Amino acid sequence: MHTLGRHAALRVERADGTSEVLVEVDPYDFDWQLIYQFAEPVRFNDGDELSLACTFDNTMGEADVNWGEGTGEEMCVANLFLSELP
Repeated sequence: MHTLGRHAALRVERADGTSEVLVEVDPYDFDWQLIYQFAEPVRFNDGDELSLACTFDNTMGEADVNWGEGTGEEMCVANLFLSELP
């Protein structure tokens, strides 16, 4: 996210119906664009799904806010590094 981002949450929705928050950033700050690394690996099982939600504040009346990589644009992206365990 960029300057309009306010909250971000990455969750794993388990196949058994449970949900686990992996990363939650609230409040979000543009200057906090970091790499978050887990202390312990997170295991994903067959049927599990990832859920990413971002909240933006556009109350300043920005005319058109479009998706993009520039600071004047917005995005909701989580880049993940995955590995397969034996």
